[in-house]
Amino acid sequence: MKKKLLFVFVLLISCFMIPVHAADENFMAGDDLKVDKESTSTAFVAGRNVEITSTIDGAAFVAGQVVKVSSYQDYLFVAGESVVLDHASTKDAFVAGNVLSFKDGSYRDVYAAGSSITIDTNINRNAYLAGDVVTINREIYGDVYIAADKIKLGDKAYIAGTMHYPRESKLDVSDSAKINNKKSYKGRTEPEVKVKLSFIDTVIIPGIISYFSILLVSFILLALGKKTFDKWEKEKKDAGTIFKYIGLGLAGLILVPIACGLVMITIIGIPLSLMVFCLYFMFLYLSIIPTAYYVGNWAFKDVIKNKYLLLAVSLLILVVLKMIPILGGFIGFVSLCFGLGMLIMLVKESIKLK
Repeated sequence: MKKKLLFVFVLLISCFMIPVHAADENFMAGDDLKVDKESTSTAFVAGRNVEITSTIDGAAFVAGQVVKVSSYQDYLFVAGESVVLDHASTKDAFVAGNVLSFKDGSYRDVYAAGSSITIDTNINRNAYLAGDVVTINREIYGDVYIAADKIKLGDKAYIAGTMHYPRESKLDVSDSAKINNKKSYKGRTEPEVKVKLSFIDTVIIPGIISYFSILLVSFILLALGKKTFDKWEKEKKDAGTIFKYIGLGLAGLILVPIACGLVMITIIGIPLSLMVFCLYFMFLYLSIIPTAYYVGNWAFKDVIKNKYLLLAVSLLILVVLKMIPILGGFIGFVSLCFGLGMLIMLVKESIKLK
C-alpha cells in the first residue's frame, strides 16, 4: 500500500538527520531545533526534533522525526514520524508521516498521508486523507476524500460536502456526527473518485515528497562535502564535459549490474555484489544532485549567490521538468546518466588519491 511505503520512506529520511547548520537564516538544520524568529520568505527546516512557533510568510518545508508547528505559514509542507500541528495556520497543508495530529488551527485545504491521522480542527475547504486510521472530530466545510482501513467520526464531526470513502472501510460514526452526503467506492475503481484521487496520489504528493526528500539529502551533503560541490562548480560548462559524463554514466548504468551478476555466480562474490548493488542504487537516487548543481551553476550562478538556494531552485526545476509527459522521461534519463557519471568520476578520483 502506497501510504505504508510513504511511511517507511519518511522514517528512512528521518534516520539520516544529523546536526548540520546551514549558512542562511532561511535554511535551518540541527538536532533539537526551535524556530522562533519570524521569516518573510520561504524557509527550509530539518532536524531530529523541530518546533516552529514563529510566522513564516512564505512556504515552509519542514522535516524531522518529531515536528510541532504552532504558527502561521503561507503554505506548509511537513514530513516526519510524529507531526503535531497545534494552532497552526496556513492556506494549504501537505503532511506525510506516521502519526499526524491537526489541532485547533486554520486551514484551507489539507493533504495528509500517514498511519494515523486525527483531525481536531476545522478545515475551510477540502481534505484528502490517506491512512490506516482516520479520525475526524471537527467541521470540514468542503468535500472529504478518504482512503483508510478505519474511519472514525466523533460527536463534533460535521462534513458539509460529500465524504468519499472505500466501501470496505470500517466506519465508526457517532450518533451526533453530521454528514451532508456520503459516497462509497470499491477500492479505487469508481471513475469520479479515481480521477480526483489519482491526481493527488500520482502528481501532487509524490512530486512534493520527491523534491522535499532529495532537497533534504542534498543540503546535508552540501554541508558535509563542500569541497566536492566546489569541484562540481568548477567543471567546464561545455558540450565535451556534458557528453563525457553522460557516456560514463550510461556505461555504469549498464555494466555495473552485469558485472555484479557475473561476480555473484562465483558464490564467494555474493557479499561483494550485494554491497556494490547497494552503492549502485544509492548513486542512482543521488544522481540528480550533481546534475542540478552543475546546471544551476551554469544558469544561475550570477543571479543566486547562496549555494543552498541555488541547489534548491535547480532541483525544483529538474523535478518539475521530469513530471512532463514523455519529455520528462527523457530529461530524467539524461539527468540520471550525467549525475551518475559525475559520481563515478568522483569515486575514481578518490581511489587515485589514495
